[in-house]
Amino acid sequence: MAEGPEWFAVGLLVAAFLLVAGTVGGVTSPSPGETSPPSSHAVSDDPLLVELRDDGEPAHHLWPYTSRRKTFDSRTLGINVVVYEDPVIVRRAMAGGTAIEWIPANNTTTDADAETHSIEIDGRGIAWSDAEGAVRYTYVETSDGEKRWLRERFQVRDGPYLGSRDHIRAYGVRDGGWTAMQAHTEHWDWFRLRHSVSGVTDAQQRVEMDFMEARFVDDVARSYYGNGDTADDDGWVTVVSLDGRLAVLGAVLGAVALPSRRELRERFDVTDLREVADALAPLLVPGALYLGVRLGGIALETTTGAPPKLIAATLYPVIAVGVPGFAFVLPRRRARITAFVLVAAGLSAAFFADYLLLGIDVLSLRSIHYRGAVVLSAGLVAAGGADGRDREIAATGVVCWLATLVAPLVGAV
Repeated sequence: MAEGPEWFAVGLLVAAFLLVAGTVGGVTSPSPGETSPPSSHAVSDDPLLVELRDDGEPAHHLWPYTSRRKTFDSRTLGINVVVYEDPVIVRRAMAGGTAIEWIPANNTTTDADAETHSIEIDGRGIAWSDAEGAVRYTYVETSDGEKRWLRERFQVRDGPYLGSRDHIRAYGVRDGGWTAMQAHTEHWDWFRLRHSVSGVTDAQQRVEMDFMEARFVDDVARSYYGNGDTADDDGWVTVVSLDGRLAVLGAVLGAVALPSRRELRERFDVTDLREVADALAPLLVPGALYLGVRLGGIALETTTGAPPKLIAATLYPVIAVGVPGFAFVLPRRRARITAFVLVAAGLSAAFFADYLLLGIDVLSLRSIHYRGAVVLSAGLVAAGGADGRDREIAATGVVCWLATLVAPLVGAV
């Protein structure tokens, strides 16, 4: 067909988007959570260390970063919160548990001690929940000369796994009297099938405010560690000192009222509504399907207690097959360019609404280019299914769509 080469050119544009998305990290400034460490901080035999000392106790020296492996050159995000108390105590305080023994700052406790001696506590704030996440390490030189890599002692989060959440990894040594944390905000990416870090400052501030509002906190201040590498991370670390009083945090839920079906029918004629729905279906349905998976995943996670990865595996085919399927079927009575624009615009709006819902206001160029490839691919599928269906355009769209699904799985995006 005469139009075939033009639509094939759009397919080539999709491939270009994917190529740029896979390589832009090497030619642009890093996004939050994707830092390129300065060489002066990445030298394995002379790492940047900061001193951790409280109440005259012997100092430990911490590398104020996390790392994917037990090497300094695989550095990721910077430590941004330090609480001067044992990780066992800090974990129980953040979880809002109601049974704990509070030990003075110059002593430590064990899990057994915390379970056998208790006091009743009552308060308000964030009740952090256990979290799943990839293993990250940090490095410490203890006061007795021991040098070691630490795996996180615990991970907690506020927010659903399949939505947007504040995620914290916490580190500490036994009898060290301190807990070093790396707090960041991340969201589940249904196309990349993993979390994407959107920033660290907001999460740090929420942790900071949570401790400031707690009655068991003696002081919250900031100390400059100089370990910030992005505009979202300035190298200032929140330092929390506890005074021995503990409070459990509570939450308040609200509800939003929606118009009833009867009210809608009284306002609009049913026939008119059907015509409008048919006209707008290509614009609304593919994007609504994506948003439905996001909201449905969060709802299932928070109400059923099922493993998040099982939920993700169950719902992912709805996106992988449902979005291009509806994009192909719905615009059958539309012109090709109209079908392309409606589906592409609707999916773009859904992505925008998704980021608003998750509270994400910072995206890397790589993410933007990748989402552009997804939108163009869906638009091509819609154009192929439009009036007078064109198999060549549809096949090009399907190939591009599959490429956008496979690229993240093989590490290209």
